[in-house]
Amino acid sequence: MINEPYIKITVTVVIIGYMVYLFWKNVQNFMKCQQARADFIRLHKKDELVFVNQQMLLCTILSFCILTLVIMFLLGDKMTADIQELYWYRVAYISLILIFVGLIFDGLSKRRMILSHDAFQVDEGTFRFRSIVNFEQRGTFFRVVRVLMNDGQKVVVSRKMGMQLSDAYDAWKARKKTKR
Repeated sequence: MINEPYIKITVTVVIIGYMVYLFWKNVQNFMKCQQARADFIRLHKKDELVFVNQQMLLCTILSFCILTLVIMFLLGDKMTADIQELYWYRVAYISLILIFVGLIFDGLSKRRMILSHDAFQVDEGTFRFRSIVNFEQRGTFFRVVRVLMNDGQKVVVSRKMGMQLSDAYDAWKARKKTKR
C-alpha cells in the first residue's frame, strides 16, 4: 500500500480526525437532546410521561461495536502477515468503532421520545398535540412516520414511535372532545 511514513501519518490523521469529528457532533447532539428532555420532564412533572425507546437498534449497533473490537484485538494480526497491511486494518477498525459509538449516541438522541398528556418531545424539539396537522407513512424498507406540524415543520420518527404518537394524539383528541 502506502510506504511513505509522512503520507501514512497524514492519511491516518485525516481518517481518524474525520471520524472523531463525526463522533463529537453526535455527542454534542446527544447532550442537547438530554437537556431538552430534562426541560420537558421538569415542565411536565405532574403529567404521566410515557418514554418510547428503540432498544433493538441500539443493541444491534452495540453488538457490531463489540464484534469489531473482538476482531481487532483477537483476529486482526492473523488476517495478514504483512505489517503494513495490519496498520491499515487497525485504522479501519478504529474508524468503525468510532462510527458505531457515534451511531449509539445518535440513536440515543433521535430514537427516543417522551409523551405527555398534551405534548411530546423528540430529538431537540418539544411539540404540542394541537400543532399536529397530519401523519404520513413514508418509506418502503425503513418505514418512518412523518408528522406534519401547522408551522410547516416536519418531524420524522420511526414507525413504532409514530404509532404510539398517533395513539397519544387520538387520546388527546378524545379528551378534548369530552371536555366540551
